[in-house]
Amino acid sequence: MEADLIQKLIQNSSRTLTQLNICPSYDYTYTVDDLPLPEFDLTLYKFDAVKSLDLSGIYIDGFIVENNLAKVLTFVTQLMTVFDKLEDHTVHESLIKLLVEIVDVIPRTMVNLTISGGIFHDELQDLTQLSNPIRNLSFKEVVVHKDANPDIIPQLYNLLSKHAQTLEHLTLRFPTWANYNDGLKLPALLNLRRFYLTIPPLKYNPNFYISFPPETPNLCTVFPLLRKFCLIFDVGWESDWASCFESLFTNGVPVCPSVRHFEIRDACWKRPCVIVNNGYELDVKYARILKIFPNANNKFVTDLREYLEKKGTYL
Repeated sequence: MEADLIQKLIQNSSRTLTQLNICPSYDYTYTVDDLPLPEFDLTLYKFDAVKSLDLSGIYIDGFIVENNLAKVLTFVTQLMTVFDKLEDHTVHESLIKLLVEIVDVIPRTMVNLTISGGIFHDELQDLTQLSNPIRNLSFKEVVVHKDANPDIIPQLYNLLSKHAQTLEHLTLRFPTWANYNDGLKLPALLNLRRFYLTIPPLKYNPNFYISFPPETPNLCTVFPLLRKFCLIFDVGWESDWASCFESLFTNGVPVCPSVRHFEIRDACWKRPCVIVNNGYELDVKYARILKIFPNANNKFVTDLREYLEKKGTYL
């Protein structure tokens, strides 16, 4: 029934469809006849208007039976083949190898890529094979722990370096940073405009820090066109000065005049005003942020400036 509905919706909207999100409800214990994916020749239809395709709800794991695997791969391959004008693509990490290595069907028009699911094996290495000039890259989870590939951070560095000239928006989330003593090294991204970085709970991941290449040793030189920078605590932020901030906001770091929006928050969207009202005190080192980003004027920055001025910390 669900497969029939998906089939009819796609067929009946082939001329007007601009965005498609397929998230079927299925269990890998289903027989192949029960798997709720349509079986019809998509190549009979034109989908030139489709610019965005979300396949994050379709994924492969170790429990899928062989017949179901073939059905999933056939359906995904057809989708990628007929939607040849795609610009935005969201895909589960388990499909990366299929799309990049096996069938090579990602259209050249795709420039915005979001990867759902937890990356901790060779997915980043597979993505380096993409020849598309990526402008917007987002990872829901990059998992660094004892069971992860020990080369995952170097692989991330290589992937970002490959798109260093075109990448404008970058979103990275690290839910954990265990059993890895090196920091997060980021390459120079000369056209980066927006950067969202979620850092792991530092209480349990004290080894997390951020570094840059020697030739571009600070934020100003590594991201010279950055306009929006958001640091997110994956669990909680209670106003303490995180150890990883020392590598970002050390004394003497040059001014970043291009940044217009800077904020720190956590999963609960706590900002300085909320923390202060709850009795927390902000570390005086946060005054460095106002010096590094003098042209930022969003609410976080104005609240931080007001708080520090009342404390006599920021002049």
